[in-house]
Amino acid sequence: MEQHSHIIGLGDILSDAKKCWVLLASKSPRRIELMKLMGVSNLYVCESGFEENLDKKQFASAEHYVKENALQKGLNVANHVWFRDQANTNSDGNSKEAEQKTNTQQGSNCGDLSKGQPDNEQHCTDATKKPQVKSLHSTYDPMPNAIISCDTIVTLNDEIIEKPLNKEHALEILKKLSSNVHCVYTAVCIFLYKTKVPITFIEKTDVHFDNLLEKDILAYLNSSEPYDKAGAYSIQGVGCQFIKKINGCYYNVMGLPINKLSRTLTQLFVQGKISVS
Repeated sequence: MEQHSHIIGLGDILSDAKKCWVLLASKSPRRIELMKLMGVSNLYVCESGFEENLDKKQFASAEHYVKENALQKGLNVANHVWFRDQANTNSDGNSKEAEQKTNTQQGSNCGDLSKGQPDNEQHCTDATKKPQVKSLHSTYDPMPNAIISCDTIVTLNDEIIEKPLNKEHALEILKKLSSNVHCVYTAVCIFLYKTKVPITFIEKTDVHFDNLLEKDILAYLNSSEPYDKAGAYSIQGVGCQFIKKINGCYYNVMGLPINKLSRTLTQLFVQGKISVS
């Protein structure tokens, strides 16, 4: 394959349904939109199923912690999607039953993920228009050529800050971030077809927060925006007004460092490490 620096130079590899498919091990509406923005139309979307309960104290740094979370998410999906037959050698048949149930319901699960509501089922059949929403027990045809898993965390003075548990926790987080500089780390793992050792990278962005008045924080917390995001704010939403400046990748704060991911995927295609039908 000819040399290219980014996905835009690869032609229809990731839009022609007969060529190459990518599975995003996340149902984050923001990550899905960024994958589409990057030009990945042949996209499966599947929740990782990994229970994010790793003990932060067991890791030497925030980078090690976020990397392990991303790794475990991807491994769980790979084991179910690529290595299902091995896992089911001693199965009692429950997995097949779950798969049939999932496939029957799949049309109703595919829709506008940003709203969390079902959309017109016809979108599910047009892979170039909407991602195909799957589960760990779904049938994948064709199989994904690569699986991408991610994890994003916020750190302040070496304290790892993830999604708020409730309104009180979100208030506590935003008070800490006020008038401070925090770091956003996103770890990305790219699993090549039927492998369990991914290509991994971590992107860091420094975010400078303004001085926030408590009444403004409380007004923000009355919206639904802060509660499913690391750091309890959205850089692409109303929370953007709290940010004085950033150093690094803007999209990394949203949960997917597009520039680094585009370059890395493109090099894997150029080197022939991601197969194309």
